[in-house]
Amino acid sequence: MEILMDSNRVITSFATCGHLDGGTVYTGLIPDDFDATFCPGFYKLSTAGNIEKNDGYVAPSESIDNAPSAAMDAINMLGIQVAQLAAKVKA
Repeated sequence: MEILMDSNRVITSFATCGHLDGGTVYTGLIPDDFDATFCPGFYKLSTAGNIEKNDGYVAPSESIDNAPSAAMDAINMLGIQVAQLAAKVKA
């Protein structure tokens, strides 16, 4: 198996076949639930060289912010200004 890690040895990706650019070959024990529970950052490589759960892992938030961003607000304002200018030109 190959694993990709960040600078804190947190596992961000893995492959059981094939090759990962920048990957590290791992031949040690793999936790039983590794495949079922893997998500980037959930596991890390300990200083002893074992895969273990990352105590610092925080699950990503599942809430979706539907509020328009500042960029969308600016685009909407430009659209209104264009419509107002077009109306003045026709008048």
